[in-house]
Amino acid sequence: QKVDELADKRFFRETYDSERVVKELSNEVRRVTESEPLLLTVSRCIAETLHVNQIGIFLHGRAGFTLNQAIGISLEGAALTLAANSSTIRNLTTTNSPAQLYREEPDAWYLMAAQSERRILDELGAELFLPLSGRNRLMGVMALGPKQSEAAYSKSDLHLLQTLANQTGMALELRELAHSLANEAALRERASREMEIAREVQERFFPQEMPSLDGVSIAGAC
Repeated sequence: QKVDELADKRFFRETYDSERVVKELSNEVRRVTESEPLLLTVSRCIAETLHVNQIGIFLHGRAGFTLNQAIGISLEGAALTLAANSSTIRNLTTTNSPAQLYREEPDAWYLMAAQSERRILDELGAELFLPLSGRNRLMGVMALGPKQSEAAYSKSDLHLLQTLANQTGMALELRELAHSLANEAALRERASREMEIAREVQERFFPQEMPSLDGVSIAGAC
């Protein structure tokens, strides 16, 4: 057993309990309220469990899917962005399942990618792409480089990663919804306060005291 453990460490072989990894990450995710710490937590979990040195997470935005969090990939310089209509994004949206990239024998989605898109994929050194899906739309994409063991991603790896990706996608959607509700509440509070100020200003236009005149009774209504 000791020899096996030493060999696992030496050759970066994966000896993990999927249920334990998922449970621990679920507990961590519940305590995180912002997207950036969430993505960092997920990235580190995958890096430590599967011995992956390169991980990039793209989040959906106005310009498409932009690299937001990375391990082993530089975020300096021009932002790496995959267009919403890129071949990679279309494939992940359609299949909603992991996509492996074999450059020697690539799948059709890679062959259909534009040169600019291929340059981004090559710069990432990615071998596996995971869709971070919400209930009705793609929230982001996780790109994984090769494992340190140089072994291919196994079926158990893919099952674990898909589970983590689903959790991450739902967590991103919940945080987006929470921020949206908070912003809406803030706007309502501001509108209510502005209405109150307007009411106070308008009330000052009226006489604050009724004039007192002998022999005359004065009353007003608005």
